[in-house]
Amino acid sequence: MAKKGKQAGRRRPAWRRWINHRRMLGVEAVLLVGAIEMWCEDQITAYPDLPEWVKVLFVMLLVAGLFGAVLLFLQRFAYGSMNRAHKVVDALPLPTPTLMIHAVAIGALFVFYAWVLRIQLWAL
Repeated sequence: MAKKGKQAGRRRPAWRRWINHRRMLGVEAVLLVGAIEMWCEDQITAYPDLPEWVKVLFVMLLVAGLFGAVLLFLQRFAYGSMNRAHKVVDALPLPTPTLMIHAVAIGALFVFYAWVLRIQLWAL
């Protein structure tokens, strides 16, 4: 079936099809949950008094709960509100502003991962 209107004959570049809002938001959410899970895991395994099976069970429940909560949040709230925000940002006369917003988010997650892993990125 042929497309009509503005969409006819216009195709987005491959990188724009691959890096879309929904995928980037999902990647950012998975990275955030992973970092939170690592931090919580470090906190719980630091207690020598707890039996090992309790630690394992806690980490398993933590991962399932975190991923479930993020998935629920993304499905219920984030996708709709971010779609509206992306429409506003797309209207700006800047080149690929949505990509810049996701780049800033990924950069912030990079710094957060360094903090969780106790890695110093810059010599102070």
